Order: sequence, then C-alpha cells, then structure tokens
Amino acid sequence: MGFSPNGISDILASKDAKQNPTMPMARVEARDEICVAAMSMKYYYDRKHLPRFYNAGDRVLLRLHKGYVIPKAASVGRKLGQRYAGPFKITERIGRSAYRLEIPQAWRIHDVISVDHLEPVAFDVFGRYLPYAGPIRVKDHQRAIVDCRISQTRTGEFRRWLVSYEGLGPEYDEWLTANQLGDQAEALINSFQSKSQKS
Repeated sequence: MGFSPNGISDILASKDAKQNPTMPMARVEARDEICVAAMSMKYYYDRKHLPRFYNAGDRVLLRLHKGYVIPKAASVGRKLGQRYAGPFKITERIGRSAYRLEIPQAWRIHDVISVDHLEPVAFDVFGRYLPYAGPIRVKDHQRAIVDCRISQTRTGEFRRWLVSYEGLGPEYDEWLTANQLGDQAEALINSFQSKSQKS
C-alpha cells in the first residue's frame, strides 16, 4: 500500500544503530564542537563589550535611540538628529547595570537608564573642565521660540511652541502652549513670527 518511510523509533530500534561503535564518540565530538563555537563567540563579543561602571557624581552622555527623542531632534528626524545628549550627572546606581540620572522634566522619560545607553564624557587632553553649576533652572535663562506646531483635537486645534533657552543645549527645549508661556507669550510669539517672515 505505498511507501512508508522510516520513523525515529525505527532508526533507534534498528540493529545498525545499536551495533555502531562510533555513535557515542560522534556525540562527544559534536558536543565539544558546540562548546568551542560558544567560547569563540564569547571571545569575539567580549573584545568589543567591556563592562562599564560609574560612580555617583560622574557625568555621562545619553545615547538617543527610538524612545529617547529630544524635542528639537523630533522636527529634524532620527537620521539627521544628534546621537547623544548631555552630559548628565549620575545620582545613584540602581542594581548591576542601571543608573539614575538628572534628566530635564520636559523629557517625560524615566530617569533610570541602562548602562548600555550611557557613554562616558570624553576626556579633555588639555585638562579643561567646565565646573558643575549644580541643578539647572530653565526659568533663570532667556527664552526664544524656534518652531511652531499645530495640533488637532476633538474640540479644535491649538498651537504649541518649541521654546529654547539661551545658554542651554537642545536637550532642555520643550513644547509649550501660549498659556504655559505666561506673560511673555505675546512678545515671544511676535518675535518668532517676524523672524520667520524674514527668512
């Protein structure tokens, strides 16, 4: 009634498999080759991935990837935006591979970051270091509007303004509504519109 191929039980129960003296040796050799391959993979991985440890108070750069997008980079796009933000101060170590950072509240991301997304601040060969000024208060800096976005909601549309602060990097930029701009809203919006009309 047709062809019936051998099953696994037929092969295991056959006399040839039981009488073959090289079968246990082949299994040992296969296991050894798998162990050698695993060790060589570990060797090549460990050559480029060294464990990094930081102390509280160290300054690190945050690698921006999908999910960690600063407001200014969102308008440019991920490919053309900056790759790192910071430097940020480490406040404490959490577990073996995570650290708590002083991140601006405008980012709205969790402040505990994996060590895989952190890079040490580059060492300056000339020994020039900027003194750490303490926690940065954006309210102490002059504001300027650099971009505008119209958002649609069920009740209508409203404008949000990308505000940058003088003397601070783009990681401190934030999107604000006219109400959040406060008393300076009209002056800031007028200066932005006059600059955009000129260009």
